[in-house]
Amino acid sequence: MRGLTLLEILISLAIILIAGSILAYAFSGFRANSELSEAQAAITGMLQEARSRTLASENATTYGVHFEAERTVLFAGSSYNAADPSNKEYVLPTRVSISAINIAGGVSDIIFARLSGRASATGTMQLLTKDTAKSKTINILSAGIAE
Repeated sequence: MRGLTLLEILISLAIILIAGSILAYAFSGFRANSELSEAQAAITGMLQEARSRTLASENATTYGVHFEAERTVLFAGSSYNAADPSNKEYVLPTRVSISAINIAGGVSDIIFARLSGRASATGTMQLLTKDTAKSKTINILSAGIAE
């Protein structure tokens, strides 16, 4: 019977550590992509919900979405009020932020018209992962559609 030498044990440990590092890096990239896609879907869904509620004349008012770097807020009425308890907030995952809000007129709110569902402004916003620099863009069209 032959035992393992110290050199063989060290080489085995080095191989395990290298393989573990590669897997951790790959998982980190996958997780960042997943969080980025989740944030894009949630924000697009929130825009669609605000438009649908407006078109349905829910509570006889308009609805809109307010954008900040770390969160978005669906609100009722013609302007955003941070203190309104009926606001519906979506906080972005910790690795994701809105890096650029480029809405016409420099506003940070999109409000939908009651009869047409048209957006009060058009533009884009870019979602960015903080650690991998991957990004996705959301376009807001004048018809109120987000893509």
